Amino acid sequence: MACGFALAAAGCGSGGDGAAAPTPGYVASAEQLCGGSALSKGAGEALEAITGSDRFEPTNKKTTVAAAAAELSGTVLSTARAKGDICRIYPPDDSPVDELRVTWWTWDTAPDGPPASKYTLFPMGEQAGGATDGAFVSFACRAEGEPASGAAHVTVDVENPDMIHESDGDPKRLKRAYVTVAHSFSLALAKRLRCADDGGLKATSGP
Repeated sequence: MACGFALAAAGCGSGGDGAAAPTPGYVASAEQLCGGSALSKGAGEALEAITGSDRFEPTNKKTTVAAAAAELSGTVLSTARAKGDICRIYPPDDSPVDELRVTWWTWDTAPDGPPASKYTLFPMGEQAGGATDGAFVSFACRAEGEPASGAAHVTVDVENPDMIHESDGDPKRLKRAYVTVAHSFSLALAKRLRCADDGGLKATSGP
């Protein structure tokens, strides 16, 4: 399977003024995580709904959407199925979430069946699902002018691997928050890879 990927430059966001004093060591805003430009304002708000915090431990400078795109573009040409990390997000110790893991996968076909029963489906990309402990968004990436048969099928997964305790929030709101974060990462990756039509993803995670 072939897919013409190209890389572009990424920007970096900044936190707002007037916020409460951050926990020592947790000084990064959502927009600064994972190389910047990975999380939109709406996704930052969704991340706060998940973690209860608007400040996080700064992420590793080598774990960015740009680095993930470079790895993905170098891998997908040699194998139809692959997996890689995008980044990990660490909120303060008093958060119900210990960490969030953001990964990418590539597949040889589009999703052809329902996801695990814990997921509620959302209308975006090739398939998207949100749960109370994570979400995924799958999209097709092809170069401009390339036929659909030449597309790579990419999934971005956001996972809370070890929830300290069950959230007492609204499950529907939590699922929407997780899928909003996954959508933001997916769109940032699709843009970085220069997928035609941004992989079929809309500018926001709304219907």
